[in-house]
This record gives sequence, structure tokens and C-alpha cells, in this order.
Amino acid sequence: MHINTVGSKDSTVGSLIRTIVDGCSIKGVESLVVCGKGQGDYVLQSKFGFLFNVLKARLFDNDGFQSVASTKKLCDIIEREQPKIVHIHNLHGYYIDLRLLSRTLLKYDCKVVITMHDCWLTTGHCASIPVECDQWVKGCNRCNFKCLYPRAWFKGDTAGRLLEKKEFVRSLGDRLTIVTPTRWMSNKLHNSILPFHENIVIAHGVSEIFCNKKSHECKPGTKHGLNILAVARIWTPGKNLDGILRVARKMPESWVIRIVGKIPHKIKCNAMNNVVFDNREVDEYALSNYYSCSDVTLSASAYESFGMTIAESLTADVPVVVNKHAATSELLRVPALDNVITAEQPYPVRADGICIDFGVPDENGVCGNFDVSSVIRAIGLAAKLKPVTKYEPGNMIESYYNLYKNRLGKI
Repeated sequence: MHINTVGSKDSTVGSLIRTIVDGCSIKGVESLVVCGKGQGDYVLQSKFGFLFNVLKARLFDNDGFQSVASTKKLCDIIEREQPKIVHIHNLHGYYIDLRLLSRTLLKYDCKVVITMHDCWLTTGHCASIPVECDQWVKGCNRCNFKCLYPRAWFKGDTAGRLLEKKEFVRSLGDRLTIVTPTRWMSNKLHNSILPFHENIVIAHGVSEIFCNKKSHECKPGTKHGLNILAVARIWTPGKNLDGILRVARKMPESWVIRIVGKIPHKIKCNAMNNVVFDNREVDEYALSNYYSCSDVTLSASAYESFGMTIAESLTADVPVVVNKHAATSELLRVPALDNVITAEQPYPVRADGICIDFGVPDENGVCGNFDVSSVIRAIGLAAKLKPVTKYEPGNMIESYYNLYKNRLGKI
């Protein structure tokens, strides 16, 4: 049984779940998807119920520790279906009371897998840990980031919430396996105050749509220049759109950056000749075409726990430039290529792309200082590379199937 905020394919985690479910079903594993909203075998709440839980979380900073009605419904489903493995994904998202779920899981002799798609489990509030914050390793006694998702208008008992998460993990004992998509996330887990548990790393796999070879015929908008792509489903402050626009102002006129994804109204973007905005959430087919038309994919985000757009880009044969402060740097697995460097560079060059300091945005999305000229040089150099690392879905499916098999002894 998979449990997540949403179950539909139009969300990153929902799409991953569907890929795992479909892939493992071929191997004889039957699965159910239970979600707080959207599409699933079971949907726990109505739109009104979801909005009411959002309001309560805004007021009391208690996302993950309220939503009693939807959690009771989830517990009834667990009791009725009696799954051998409960696979938990995001516990935040205004649909779960962790305490009620914990009591139900303790009643039954089922194995529990938690995939940490972000850092919410290791903090008293935040899903993404700000680079400058160290409170999560000290107990979250003084949280200064209530404005970050899941946003709250007033400060709550972050220290108490983190202790409750610690107790939740401790109570599951050896029945629990925690999966992280990167070693970066695994390090966050082991540096947190959560008790040590078995942890394995399984990289996310991308949709089959991105596994087709890059088409070199599609190059609209440039002549003797570069097509640069920057993608986010929603350009939250941590995605560092400000840093990308700083680069756009200084880069050669023949280069074009296409910025894809929904931009919130509070983020101001002035029109520029070499920047094309596609201000919407695009589907996989449209995104695949964008990769085909690009020379380089740019990720300035400092708060990625994996970086699906980077995995998609590499799988589609498009090299990348990523921010060294995020887990996206780990996706560039191939050793440095010294022979590519024609002059001394302040950054490592790999076959997949380049990892560079892109600054760290504040809570309003305003980026700190970084060397814009170095980023521009990195983009030009990255465009000459040919990625070799792929994140095809088969590897992820096989890894989760083996995990389920090992936890049960047989399937």
C-alpha cells in the first residue's frame, strides 16, 4: 500500500508512485494507492476537507499532526486491506495525523517503508532545510522559517513536533526501512536527531518519455547561439529564479533561456529579449520536447533533495549546470574530465555537466552573491559535453522490487 499526498501522475511523487506500482505489478506485486487528494484507489478527503486542513496548518503550524477525519479513514483502510508492506511517501500535505497513523501501524505486523522525497521528517517544520539553518540538528527549538512550506502564519511547537517524529520512527523499530533518493539526503537523515534506522539509497527513475534520444534538428530561437532550459513545476523562492535572471542579463545576446513552470504572482519577472517564459505547469510530452530543443539545462535551486528535471535532462542526452549547494550535484556521477578543461576552471567538469556555486536564495527568493561570469563560462563549456548517466525507470523499479522481496522474505 502506497500512501502519499497526491496519487495522480501530474505530480512528481505521484508519477514516481505510479511507475513503481505499474513496474512491480508485472513482477506479481499487487499494490493500492491511497492519497489525500487527487486520483488513487482511495482518496481520503474532499476539496473542502483539504482546504480546511490547510487553514488549520496555517494557524497552528501543525501539518502532519491534524487531519483526524482523513487519517481515521486511512486507518480503516489499513485494517480492512491488511497490507504486508505500507510504503509511505510524503506525510506532509494536509491529510495526516502522524500520531493516529502510528498507533494503527503498531497494531499490525506489517513492514513499513518510508521514502524521503524531502527533509520534512528530519525537521520540526520545513520540507526543505534552508542552507543557513542548523536548528534541525539541535532539535528545532528556534524556528525562523515558518514562512517556508508548509507555511504557517504563527510559530508553532516545532521542537515538540520533531520529538513526535522521532518517537514515530523509534516506535516502528526493525520493521522500518527508510529510502532516500541520494546520499545527500541520507547524510541529512544520519545527522538529524532521528534514531538510526536501516537506510538505503534508491535513485528516482524518470518517465519512459524522456528515454528517447535527443533530436538535434529542433533548435528554434537561436542562430550560432545556445538554447538553455530552466524548469520547475512551480518557481518557489528556493528554486532561485532570481539567480537565473541575473545570468540572463549578462550572457551573450545570441543565447536564449526558456523558463518553464508556473511563476507565482509575488515573483516579479521583467521582460528580456533573451528570456522566454512559459508560465504554466507543462505535461511530460511538452517537457520532453523542450529537452529535445535545448543545449543545456540549468538548475540554480539550492534546496533540491534529488532534482527530477536534472535526471530527465541527462536521460534525454542534455548536459546540465547545477548548484553545488543542492543534491542535484550528486546526479552528475561520472568522474571529472580533465582533458575537457582548456584553462584553469574554478569548478569540476564532468561528462554529464558542471556543478558550480549559484548562490543561495533567501525566503523571498532573492539570491545572494555569486560569480555570474563563472556560471556563463560553465554553461558554454557544458554545452560541449555529452551526458552518459541515465535515470531510466527500470533501475528504480528493480530496486524497490528487491527491497519488498527482502523485507518479506518472499513475494
